[in-house]
Amino acid sequence: MHKPIAIFDAGIGSYSITEKLAKTFPKADLIYLADRGSFPYGHKTLPELSSIIFSAMQFLQNNYDPQLIVLASNVPSITVLEQVRKLIDVPIVGVYPPVKKALNISNTSMVGVLGVQSLVRSEQMAHYIERNVGPKQQVECFDASELVHLVESGEFLFDQAKTRKTIKAFIEAILVQHPTIDTFTLSSTHLPWLLDYFTDLFPSLNYLDPADDVVAGIESIIDGNGEILGLVSTSANNQFSVDDFKKMLNTLNIDIPLEQVTIAQIV
Repeated sequence: MHKPIAIFDAGIGSYSITEKLAKTFPKADLIYLADRGSFPYGHKTLPELSSIIFSAMQFLQNNYDPQLIVLASNVPSITVLEQVRKLIDVPIVGVYPPVKKALNISNTSMVGVLGVQSLVRSEQMAHYIERNVGPKQQVECFDASELVHLVESGEFLFDQAKTRKTIKAFIEAILVQHPTIDTFTLSSTHLPWLLDYFTDLFPSLNYLDPADDVVAGIESIIDGNGEILGLVSTSANNQFSVDDFKKMLNTLNIDIPLEQVTIAQIV
């Protein structure tokens, strides 16, 4: 591969960004890393997360000579990316909740951010919202970890009835408390995989995928052969097997070479 773009997070979520990049830059070589050995990022302490993100980036930098690394996860992008960025020689792009864009399209100036607990309850997220909210605008954050689990476990593919029921109850509970919310940001890269469920169950609401901003923000790319290589990390105590991951990819009709890798944790 020639100067690939490397995209990673803790699982299947980052493939949505990989797919968008492949369509936008068809000649670019892409490395898609599912860091399932460290799944889930959202349950890690900040020191643990810093170590995990730095280790993954160092692994990609040393082994694949990427022209760009996309950290395709909202939690580490908001909380630890700036300190890790200083330790890596490759340009890095993070993924951030598109709060300002959501407020711009909202008719009620009331927006909901869906993400995992460690994102929506973090001090860094609170500061991020403060910087992006104007007068008479309001943003509420909601822990959507149970929806993220539907994706990472594969239940959104293999148990559609449960997925539909879970999403319906989750959004309805939010709207009871905040009936004027008309726009949600899907601020976990796993959540866009559920977009068809969201739009079918609640068609009057708006849903924003942060991946669109990531792709739009990348301007100059070194061309390669248009290849995609998939990597999946594992760990001894991880409950999600490589075989389960391959099964998910097959069900999603994602046909890419897949290599199992080990990422040494750097403290």
